[in-house]
Amino acid sequence: MSTCLDNIVSVSNPCSNEKAFNTSGYDLLDAPEINLSNISQIANSDQPNGYEFLKAQLKFAIRDVVNDFISVLNTNNLITQLVSDQIITGQFDNSLNNPIAGKCGITINRNQQYYEPNSIKRLTIHSVMIFPVDDHEKTNLFIQQGTVIKTFPIKLIGGKINKYSINYKSEGNDPIHVYLENIETYSSELTCLIGCNGSMPNQCGFVKGYKNGTEIQKEGFGINIAFSCDCDYESLLCRYAKSYVGKIIYLKSRANILQERLNNDRITSFIIYGREHATELHEKVENEYRETWNSFVESLPNLLINDSDCINCKRVKIVVNV
Repeated sequence: MSTCLDNIVSVSNPCSNEKAFNTSGYDLLDAPEINLSNISQIANSDQPNGYEFLKAQLKFAIRDVVNDFISVLNTNNLITQLVSDQIITGQFDNSLNNPIAGKCGITINRNQQYYEPNSIKRLTIHSVMIFPVDDHEKTNLFIQQGTVIKTFPIKLIGGKINKYSINYKSEGNDPIHVYLENIETYSSELTCLIGCNGSMPNQCGFVKGYKNGTEIQKEGFGINIAFSCDCDYESLLCRYAKSYVGKIIYLKSRANILQERLNNDRITSFIIYGREHATELHEKVENEYRETWNSFVESLPNLLINDSDCINCKRVKIVVNV
């Protein structure tokens, strides 16, 4: 799930004097029916207090909205591509080895000339394969894009190809450096240069070797990567956080929380009393959610007109699913 979705609607921490950051202007604690002391009465063992319960319900609401959105795109044949073929950067050769030499690995560059402005295509690293000479009980794999470095603790078995599922999604257009530090490896000859997977040129991206901040040709220093460029349809929801999606997630969260209250069979004053009012409020919030959702879906042909590399813009009739 796109990380930008996590910040569309917030749940402010009751122990803080500041509102939590969000991109839509909606915070669940602003809902008139939400009171943390009362909400705590419907929290379960997985969410020991009202605050954790609200965060969990927000996460569930985001998941529901994403699934509904993808369903709408599918129903209307708007999706041009869900998953593309994975590209392997090269091939290993254990007849050659690379001595310890600092930060060594691979750089992946997006092929910018094949991306439309504001394209929702994102480069994803699915897995990383490493062919070390020796065992390393504890070491780290690094992925750097711009000034952001992510660290993945790993264990390496010498003389074998070690494979790790990463599922790293690029942020922005900066090159992605994938490297180890001070690890002796066997050679990995890079084959995904100008062209990859029989495509010349490769419209997703191309790779080079990486050694201590410098890009070099053809040697991947014991690392191979499986990557692809896929349409990130979830990021479209982030694009319309203020105009539609923030309100949609806010209303969906409230509707789900009210439903949890109505389904709860605990004997507490909050659960027993006010059930009729909660039922009426739930219906009202559900109706507002459906109206907002349908308005959003009906506006999609105009909103998506500039995303032709991932959206079939020839479709004009939109079918809603809520």
